[in-house]
Amino acid sequence: LILSVNLDSATGYNTPKKELQKLVGLEGIALTPLRPAGTAELSGERVDVVSEGGFIPPGIKVKVVLVEGSRVIVRPIGEQKEQ
Repeated sequence: LILSVNLDSATGYNTPKKELQKLVGLEGIALTPLRPAGTAELSGERVDVVSEGGFIPPGIKVKVVLVEGSRVIVRPIGEQKEQ
């Protein structure tokens, strides 16, 4: 089996950012509800993330547990912040 199509940036194919791997182990805050996808702040940057399980409300501390391609997977590690 041989792939006859060339998958490079000239033909519009973009590989996931390798720098996302540096996020594994970082802790941050969920900025939006994670249902399971949303946005978190990690090291001062807004990052699109997916929760490892279910719903995570905004303001909960999260930790990056895995990066699969362009998917950054987080799990909650703290209590909801007081408002």
